[in-house]
Amino acid sequence: MPSDCWSRISSAHDVRPRPSRPLCPLALLRAHLPYCDFNVYKAAHAQPEALLDAMLRDLAHWRARLGARPVHSVHFGGGTPSLMEPSAIAAILEQADALFGLAPGAEIGLEANPMEHERFEGIAAAGVERLSLGVQALDDDSLKALGRDHDARTGLQALERAQSLFKRISLDLIYARENQTPEGWRAELETALGFETGHMSLYQLTIEPGTRSRASSGAARSPRRLTMRRRTCTP
Repeated sequence: MPSDCWSRISSAHDVRPRPSRPLCPLALLRAHLPYCDFNVYKAAHAQPEALLDAMLRDLAHWRARLGARPVHSVHFGGGTPSLMEPSAIAAILEQADALFGLAPGAEIGLEANPMEHERFEGIAAAGVERLSLGVQALDDDSLKALGRDHDARTGLQALERAQSLFKRISLDLIYARENQTPEGWRAELETALGFETGHMSLYQLTIEPGTRSRASSGAARSPRRLTMRRRTCTP
């Protein structure tokens, strides 16, 4: 785990007590999306045990550096953390609790791909109580264009499965997609809001230079504007 994953809780110039929030980006990736410009290398024979060992040792390093302070939330960020074995997730949380102590009611969150829905039960049993689900779109053509490996039906099934297992759900959707209309976006939002997840994250699609999406478009594409009204989702 790189040192900057603890940047939210430590600063050489700020020693004021504040809630700890480890942010753990995982070097596990299900698919490199065509619109992302992240620097990624394929390692088919990578050893997840080595990654876990490094993260556990890094936790110990930061405990020695920071001293005791309660952890109020832990977030397993992408790549694709839902590819991680539940036993590894549990080991990280156990180490964090042993070294720092998880505060009562600490939020334990993880980003998930809908295709990993069969792993959700094990992830919940490992201690995760908040799932951020990358549904991204609710129509198959858009999902295909975005390079996603799930269809709309799988996304909704994963959402239903998540709601049966986790206390809190966050749903991710992308807008300003190619050929998307305000009417189509409204229909997607109405479907998503019907699940009453309590939280939705809406991201405008950005086509980065040098990506497959930019190359296939043949030219730079200005961000499209969709007029929306803000609607607050409450649990």
